[in-house]
Amino acid sequence: MARDIVCDTAVDEETASEKRLSSQHKGHTYYFCSNKCTEEFDTHPEQYATQKPIDLYAGAPSVELP
Repeated sequence: MARDIVCDTAVDEETASEKRLSSQHKGHTYYFCSNKCTEEFDTHPEQYATQKPIDLYAGAPSVELP
């Protein structure tokens, strides 16, 4: 899971890629929940790109499934 840095929504990278809701900026890929957020980022990338993308599951305990 990734985080849409425009609206702070959890985003599945694969789904966002399939829907073309991602952008490249300075060697990083950013994923978005909608065209609106993608367009906002593309218009003002420096405003948002200073926020490092985070892994929403970092530090979460692992769970063993049966």
